[in-house]
Amino acid sequence: MDHMSLFNLFSLKKPEPTFQLRDGNWASHYFQELDHYTIEGFFFDLDRLVVTFEHAASANKSDSYRHGWGSVFFRKKSISHICVKAKANHWYQQPGLEGALSKLRDSGLFDRFRHRLTYGGSMGGFAAIAFADLVNATTVLSLNPQSTLRRRSVPWERRFPEARAQNWNGPFSDAKGLAKLPKKIITIYDPHVRGDLRQVKRLDQASLIQVRAPFIGHGLTRPLTSMKMLTPLLMEATQDRFDLGAFHKDLRKRRDILRYYDILERRRRVLASPKFSSIVAKAKSDFLKRTSK
Repeated sequence: MDHMSLFNLFSLKKPEPTFQLRDGNWASHYFQELDHYTIEGFFFDLDRLVVTFEHAASANKSDSYRHGWGSVFFRKKSISHICVKAKANHWYQQPGLEGALSKLRDSGLFDRFRHRLTYGGSMGGFAAIAFADLVNATTVLSLNPQSTLRRRSVPWERRFPEARAQNWNGPFSDAKGLAKLPKKIITIYDPHVRGDLRQVKRLDQASLIQVRAPFIGHGLTRPLTSMKMLTPLLMEATQDRFDLGAFHKDLRKRRDILRYYDILERRRRVLASPKFSSIVAKAKSDFLKRTSK
């Protein structure tokens, strides 16, 4: 693998192709191994840059060369991106990341791009907000984000017990009050997941765009992919033209995925009402008949 040195990467007027991808495309490649993180970048041009943070469920964290969050998609679209890959589910609270991103920022790398987006989901959604200013992000796309897992700040939070045991006293331990630079912080979440709703409500409201996606649960990438909404969402976000009205309209497609009905039938209000239970059961039955043909 031919990696770009920091000197060569930062001195280029435009990215120089040094790494051939499987599809035959070429990109400048950057790779940095830290104690608790791996940072990998692919650079195609200086128009758009996406900095991604993976979620807790990302597989095979011991493999530093695994695909970073969203990297396969962004490579196919020839969109420059940097992937931050955590070596454990420490929620980006281990040392090293601040220094590495600060070095890239101070070199002037991020400001060479016209539009800069941070992107992640859940654990990664937290980091996309918390570290946005370090990469001079202009926009944040955060799926079902958490604001913090610091016990004294969110004593009601009972999820993620392993993560809550981390040391949450560092400068990037609470996304509330961070991310002052982005003009837009797009958060997408299911308001009926009470923990997610309470976490989002803690975030500063000035540049926050709250997108409610009812009855599709906590992990959003799979249902958004099933509804064919993830690709246009990412393309719009990277081009700074997110259309909230069109996104809400497309959310009607959730009636075409099984997960929507599975979540609905477990709702307390539905379980408590024979009438509602019957309505949801019929709708689910009709969906299954329709999709089995």
